[in-house]
Amino acid sequence: GLTTNTPAGIEYKAIQSEADLAQLVEALAGAELLSFDVESTSTDAMQANLVGLGVCWAEGEAAYIPVAHEQGEQLPWEMVRDAIQPYFANANVPKVAHNGKYDLTVCLRHGLQIEGPIHDTMVMAWVLDPGSHSLGLKAQAATLLDWHMTEITELIGTGRKQITMEAVPIEPACAYCGADVDATIRIYKLLKEKLHELGLWDLY
Repeated sequence: GLTTNTPAGIEYKAIQSEADLAQLVEALAGAELLSFDVESTSTDAMQANLVGLGVCWAEGEAAYIPVAHEQGEQLPWEMVRDAIQPYFANANVPKVAHNGKYDLTVCLRHGLQIEGPIHDTMVMAWVLDPGSHSLGLKAQAATLLDWHMTEITELIGTGRKQITMEAVPIEPACAYCGADVDATIRIYKLLKEKLHELGLWDLY
């Protein structure tokens, strides 16, 4: 089928001004669950520089915060970090990420403290199907949500012509990362239900 970046009619917000950031903080203040995803310069979490951070607080409600794209309006990371820190450090709000160890490591290295139950949709999917070779977020989204997501290579290319995320314009990065965190929150809810149904939650 046709690749759609997001379910019909959903647009994610790029946080590019102090007014945008204030709006985001308001949304995060009411959140009972947060999923997050980093866009960075490397797949090696210990080397990666943060390019942007995606956060989702409800299905279809997500934002992308660009901090190191080569072009476009963006806020300094320190300002962003100080504004969102209380919500990420609130241990009463569960956090979700796909292959979360990577995102956690990059965030911690950039001074963002993350507390609370931290769930990983990749580990959840593995517990349900340990033999699976399709634990990636895109494969999970296709299977569970019938949502065919944009592959990263559509943004950065492949081979010798491959670029890194900071060279990607903010708008497509926002659509891509927003979809990732939105899919993650939806997948989390489905897998949580399945794990409970099958009596596997404690094992997870």
